[in-house]
Amino acid sequence: MRTSLALPRLDHTRAVPDVAPAGQELPVVTRRPYARFRPHTPIRPLFRCRECGGPWPCQPARLVLLAMYQDDRHRLAVFLASRLLAAIEDQPGREPMDLAARFLGWLPLVSTKSDASGGGSRLPAEQRNYEE
Repeated sequence: MRTSLALPRLDHTRAVPDVAPAGQELPVVTRRPYARFRPHTPIRPLFRCRECGGPWPCQPARLVLLAMYQDDRHRLAVFLASRLLAAIEDQPGREPMDLAARFLGWLPLVSTKSDASGGGSRLPAEQRNYEE
């Protein structure tokens, strides 16, 4: 005798079967499984995160920005400074220093080549050795 094979019902909200096999539990599926992949972008004029509602740049946005600009942290600082200027224009009642701390205060320090050499001078090494 032939029995029908029960296939899981697939629709846009659930991709798991309604009944679990004997002795097993169904996996937990969130209502929006794609939510963790949505970009954390700002909503103007308040500069709140479109996804999580926190003050932008929120923690997920910071991680993405650090990954995107990992090779050029100076460009990240310029990008965030441009967003800071837009936030200051959009929110004239807010204290600019508070916004600056929010937008730029979390950036890691960037070491420069002059700091690494220990000289601290802006002159090249061969010019520093000459005495006048």
